[in-house]
Amino acid sequence: MPGNPTFDPPFESLPRWLWLAVSLVPDILLVASVAWLWRSLSRTRSGARRQLTEASDALARRSETLRWATELAEVGVWFWDLATGAVEWTDRAKTQFALPPGRSPSLDYFFSVVHPEDRDRVRGAIDRAFVDRQDYHTVFRAVHPDGSHHWIAAMGRALYAADGKPVSMGGVTIDVTGLRKIEDELRTLLVVARGDAAEPELARRFKLFAENASDVVMETDHAGVIRWITPSVR
Repeated sequence: MPGNPTFDPPFESLPRWLWLAVSLVPDILLVASVAWLWRSLSRTRSGARRQLTEASDALARRSETLRWATELAEVGVWFWDLATGAVEWTDRAKTQFALPPGRSPSLDYFFSVVHPEDRDRVRGAIDRAFVDRQDYHTVFRAVHPDGSHHWIAAMGRALYAADGKPVSMGGVTIDVTGLRKIEDELRTLLVVARGDAAEPELARRFKLFAENASDVVMETDHAGVIRWITPSVR
């Protein structure tokens, strides 16, 4: 209509290249935001991977340290999964129970090695540990294929699920055959020393041996209270 003012679209007078740049600003911002978010996620993933690697390395070092400690101390370590019945032994435990090469440890094999006179006592100790929710500990004889008897001290602890049912048990075994021999020798010396008061020299030797033994020797009463123990323990 004549006389009406004309209306120019915004930025129509801007150069074409500037208009194109302005129109691309939202896309540029979007791409920049995505790139920033990607870099942040990448740094987060990298940090998480680094932390996971460090934790894994620390766990591996602790496991290796534990393995060294148990091997140097000649301690066997065992684990029993109650759900599957699977049993795991360290190399030391396999040696203590004379596990044949290539054979996997099992509960049946374990009880086949335990001396027949000790089996019921060992089973009873395991059952009481579960029923009373207490640590399992006992000493028994392991019979090797060559007929030799080895005294084994076993200790363990059960793990329980939220409903109170036991799910596994793990522990350690120690060959105490040498200590048993020392105990038998000391017992013999003690009987002789007490029965022959005319032999003060024998009593003196017994006292000297007991007080300077590097191994732990103790005397307990029927309640398990220690009445005497080698001074070397201090």
